[in-house]
Amino acid sequence: MTKIKFIAASFLEPGETELDIERRFEWHLRKLRAVKDGVSPLVPDDLEDELRWNEDLYALHIREKDRTKLQRRARRVIRARMKMSGLGHLSADDRRALDGLRDGARLARIKNEDQADEIAAAIHTEMPWMAQATDHLWKAMRQSVRSGERGFRLPPVLLNGPPGIGKSMWAREVNRHIGIPRCGIEGIAE
Repeated sequence: MTKIKFIAASFLEPGETELDIERRFEWHLRKLRAVKDGVSPLVPDDLEDELRWNEDLYALHIREKDRTKLQRRARRVIRARMKMSGLGHLSADDRRALDGLRDGARLARIKNEDQADEIAAAIHTEMPWMAQATDHLWKAMRQSVRSGERGFRLPPVLLNGPPGIGKSMWAREVNRHIGIPRCGIEGIAE
């Protein structure tokens, strides 16, 4: 399936949490302090010396004052990145929900008019009382094929009728036959 960019926002990389940035800052501070304190520098391409260097860095004491400063700076970096991303105003749950669209939204494609006819016929066979909605779907699928669109585009549809006639079931069947996940907004008044 073809993918399109769905949201004009930049997502933070998975390894870019506040804690990850704080650890990177701490590691950099340890390197700076090691050089300042006279720890012998790392010899490139020497695994044994790299182990010694890492042990020396871990042995350096980081004061609580410095740790607090690192946390504050990491928090500022994350806030600035969130502000620039276009997602900063959203809650963490909303950002997680949108994370699935990081790489774009998949488009379902109707290959040819025959496939449109088959899908419409299958849905009509299962639910003949929804013929008007199925006819709207069928015409939209055929139009999508004729215009050569990259993906199938169904104009908005408002299914109105008494409870229990199969409006939601019809939408699920359309999704199943086209091969897309269901996302619907239902306004049910009871």
